[in-house]
Amino acid sequence: MRLLVVCGGYPLASENFVRAQCVGLAQLGHSVEILALAAGDRPFDASELESGLDRTLRRAEVARSPLRRWPGLLPAALPAALRQPRRAAAALSPRLGWRAAAGQLLEAAVQLRRGGAWPRRFDAIHCQFGPSGRFATLLRRAGIVEGPISTGFYGYDVTREPRLRGRDLYRELFEDAAVLLPNSDHLASLLRDAGAPPAKIEVHRFGIDPAAFPQVDRSGRDPAAPWRALAVGRLVEKKGFGDLLEALGRLRATEPQLHATIVGEGPLRGELEALARSLGIADRVRFAGWCTPAEVAAAMAEADLLVVPSVTAADGDMEGMPLVILEAMATGLPVVGTRHSGIPEIVLDGITGRIVPERDPAALAGAIASLADPSNRRELGEAGHRRAIAHFRNDRLIATLAARLARLGTDPKGPASGR
Repeated sequence: MRLLVVCGGYPLASENFVRAQCVGLAQLGHSVEILALAAGDRPFDASELESGLDRTLRRAEVARSPLRRWPGLLPAALPAALRQPRRAAAALSPRLGWRAAAGQLLEAAVQLRRGGAWPRRFDAIHCQFGPSGRFATLLRRAGIVEGPISTGFYGYDVTREPRLRGRDLYRELFEDAAVLLPNSDHLASLLRDAGAPPAKIEVHRFGIDPAAFPQVDRSGRDPAAPWRALAVGRLVEKKGFGDLLEALGRLRATEPQLHATIVGEGPLRGELEALARSLGIADRVRFAGWCTPAEVAAAMAEADLLVVPSVTAADGDMEGMPLVILEAMATGLPVVGTRHSGIPEIVLDGITGRIVPERDPAALAGAIASLADPSNRRELGEAGHRRAIAHFRNDRLIATLAARLARLGTDPKGPASGR
């Protein structure tokens, strides 16, 4: 298949699942072209280079102001506009809204043309997050691309964005898309509530590479030695790390051997470090900063449990299905998580971990303390490992995604330019 993947920045450290999907689809033999709507923040890794994604990346930094965009865009767009004036005019059409008027669609069109002609035809146009799906819909309606649109929804795009921007935010995308792919049952229900046609919704989950997160034998650890809780994620409100620190503060006297590592960076780091000091646990909590996937795997190998205390942020932002949970489960870590979004769909309470209410540090502390016994941790961790390997292997899930995209076939709506 000839695939166009539309995403935000690429490559991004916070979106390894997007990178893994692109690599996996390329490794299956599909032609993968990437349209990134912003700059990336990390270099390509070896698997991306081997798959040639550095050569097929097209970047249109749509967030730039028009004053910065037009001076470079006009010379690049002029030759294409002279050859296909109607298509170039369509990319600027007022009927397509402010993105067209600002030159965003034309910038993307120039990047996609690359010596060819419009429309660029693809067997599938796979969009990462709802906003990318909206952008791809406009490109197709302008006649810049053709092909059936699929869009993955992963969290903020269906929890926060409709609340901030209105219920009709995705109306055109819902009309035009062939399939909508939320990564949890919870997000699927929110899509239905937002007006998405139920027949277009198919849950598609992320997966893990067992070789990158191998099972760890923790049976030989000294039960009298310190035991370690691990948390991984951006230091933002929805991750709930403040509740984790409050829980650790409650356990300071009863679990003196409990230590914690928080992996990640973000705007709340200073606030969280100050909270740890105020709770008297600064000597037991290590803020490790941003880590590579290999460093996260190493931290999981040293840890005894993963804590995912996610909450609904004040602006409505929520998780989808945190991939770190599956990575931890693959290594054999039990997971303590909150009853939040898709987390209970992965973590089975009492079987692979513990589930507690959101924003309840006392309940979180109780769940962590219940895993002080190494035998309890080992039982839940082994069950989690079996579940992760049986249901969430990345190679199988990417093959399923490829099959879904292949089934879309010819876009039943026909060329968007005919609308």
